Amino acid sequence: MQSADPGEPMPARLSIRVVTDAAASQVFHLGIVKDVTEQKRLSQQLIISERLAVVGELVAGVAHEVRNPLFAITTTLSALARRFRIEKLYSPSLTS
Repeated sequence: MQSADPGEPMPARLSIRVVTDAAASQVFHLGIVKDVTEQKRLSQQLIISERLAVVGELVAGVAHEVRNPLFAITTTLSALARRFRIEKLYSPSLTS
């Protein structure tokens, strides 16, 4: 984990607790500062990954919707091509 450059702001979590002794005569404040730079980076990376996953699902859906009609068209064209080849082979020629 890289530390922030001196003077640069960094994301941090601050926890403060009040601590007293047994007689409650002295009060202390205990503060803990935790650097959450890595957690913030991972959170942003997760958001980007989720967005990319949604885009991937969308693209897959569009590809599926395009591929189905194209398959029907190519199948029909192939059948027509075979039919015309067969008719051409068995039809009498006008030039003979």
